Amino acid sequence: MGCEKACALMDKQKIIEDMTSHIQAGALPPNPNIDFLSNLPDHLKKSLGLVLGLSYDHPPVSDMWERMVAMGFLSVLTNLRLKPLRKIASEVSITVPSDQFTEKYCEALVFAAFPREKVRARILRARRKQVKFMVPQEKLTVKGDMGFISFQVNNISMLAREAERHYSPEFTYAGLKWSLLCMKNHESLALYLCQTGSVHCKFLITILNHSNPDDSICNEGTQSFSAVSHENDWGFNSVYKLSDLLNPAQGFYDPESDSITIEVGIVVVEPEKSDKPTKDKTPTAKSRKKKNEQAQHPEVEETYLQLLEEDAKEEEMKREMKKIKQELLKTVKEEEKTRKEIVQQSKKLFNDTMEKLKQEGKRIVKEIADREAKEEQEKQRQEEAIQQAIQKKEEVYQRLEQLRKESTKYTKEKDLLAKENKEVKKESSRLEQELKSIKGKMQSAEATVQQQKESISKAKKELEGMALESSPEPSTESDDANDDYDDDDFDGAVLISEGINKLIEEMAIEDD
Repeated sequence: MGCEKACALMDKQKIIEDMTSHIQAGALPPNPNIDFLSNLPDHLKKSLGLVLGLSYDHPPVSDMWERMVAMGFLSVLTNLRLKPLRKIASEVSITVPSDQFTEKYCEALVFAAFPREKVRARILRARRKQVKFMVPQEKLTVKGDMGFISFQVNNISMLAREAERHYSPEFTYAGLKWSLLCMKNHESLALYLCQTGSVHCKFLITILNHSNPDDSICNEGTQSFSAVSHENDWGFNSVYKLSDLLNPAQGFYDPESDSITIEVGIVVVEPEKSDKPTKDKTPTAKSRKKKNEQAQHPEVEETYLQLLEEDAKEEEMKREMKKIKQELLKTVKEEEKTRKEIVQQSKKLFNDTMEKLKQEGKRIVKEIADREAKEEQEKQRQEEAIQQAIQKKEEVYQRLEQLRKESTKYTKEKDLLAKENKEVKKESSRLEQELKSIKGKMQSAEATVQQQKESISKAKKELEGMALESSPEPSTESDDANDDYDDDDFDGAVLISEGINKLIEEMAIEDD
């Protein structure tokens, strides 16, 4: 039972998604009523029933509605303090146990308004394991001025899965009733000592380590409990992390019995003070008159004593009422003063917070503007760098294309030169052959010329011989004729030789 427990059972994300899908399909009614539950699809009814703790497959809409109203009523009651809860319980004539805890009053009021909630809570408790406190046989032991009691807390692993408060059985020490509160606070174990009376005490709450007692976790506190205070528990919000506590290697947790051992030690520094004012024992005029009348009329003694006692009670009640009124007025004034101070502090805090928020907003806006300006500059620089890179890339492409064209041109020129070189080599070979043939012709011509010279010389000799034999005159004419003939033949041979030499020189120049 409890709003926190009901919320812990909810698969919030799944319900939100399913409800969102259902709401998107149609409009919601203007006011929440039972018809809304009647119009839900069957799968949503089943999911919502499980969330509400109604374990059967098809819970009636009336049960679901009653459960939702009861949870809402409980959530309202949990925000009230102990005094208004007592007033509500007295007005509706609900008997609440002697506990001074708001949770008990809330449960009693909800069970009175919705009787079936008590049955549901009982069924849920019976179906699941609960954290239980086991008290050893020796129970309370006293060592010097301090009283000790140990609790074996069973099913402690369930504490990590729920958000309920678990109270130990009450035990009596120094004429007062005490109990231990065990609960989960975020991811840690929280332990509190509970006391409904008025007392000033010192206490120890220790989680025993079974492997090494020296590693036990001991927490010490000092507190003044008051019967008129709303705070009837005092302790430690974060004693030990639950994940480490439930690790058997740490030595605190017994996995076989699923339990830990907690020891509580209490030293009463100042005993309980009575909240009632002490009666004035000084004899009053009425008491003196009573003694005189007792001496004179002993027969009316008993009746007169009763009247005096009633008068004394009435006066005592008036004084108490007057004192209570004064205390109430004082409390109201103090609360009003406190409220005004809180309002002023809240206004000041609100104004300071708003001013800080404004300054922070301006700073953030300025930072955003500066960041955007820097980002814009960086963007421009990047764009310029990209443009330059693109231009360089285009230039490189153009240069590559130009080099490719030049390479093609040079390749063609190379091929052309190679072709011309081949032709020149062929022409050179041809000219060499022609030169060889010309040289052969020259040699043959020279040989012919030499033969002709020899023939001419021979002819000259023959002519000379013939001239000697003939007469002088005719010989003279004949010699002149022979001389003319020889000169003409010699000049022709010289011209032929010069032409051949010139042709040889030209061929040599072409070869070079």
